[in-house]
Amino acid sequence: MAGEITVERVSDTLFVARMDGALVGRARTAIGDGVWEAFSTVVEPTHRGHHIGAHLAEALLDAADTAGVTVVPSCWFIDGYMDRHSDRYRHLRDGHTVEPVGGPDDPHCRIAPAFVTSSGAGS
Repeated sequence: MAGEITVERVSDTLFVARMDGALVGRARTAIGDGVWEAFSTVVEPTHRGHHIGAHLAEALLDAADTAGVTVVPSCWFIDGYMDRHSDRYRHLRDGHTVEPVGGPDDPHCRIAPAFVTSSGAGS
């Protein structure tokens, strides 16, 4: 049985998930003017299957919604989560459609340099 999952935004660009206090996943975003690129969601292999990625995606997308920005989902997991929950998150895409990159082991930001300003490029 899975323990308690919590998600915390530890910086402007990093969300972390913990299960019973242990770090088990993270989601990263690049921040630009009015747009975030969600480019990485990683869950520790031993903790997959406990909906940790869903908790991370929800926290990231809800934060983007609160911030009033659009989201470019270049992470395959975030892209799929937005599709599965389009009634809740469709408005965040605002026309942004990109081919998601990588897979669970490829956390590289591919298009953020087009959006990120030097002041928003922190990790």
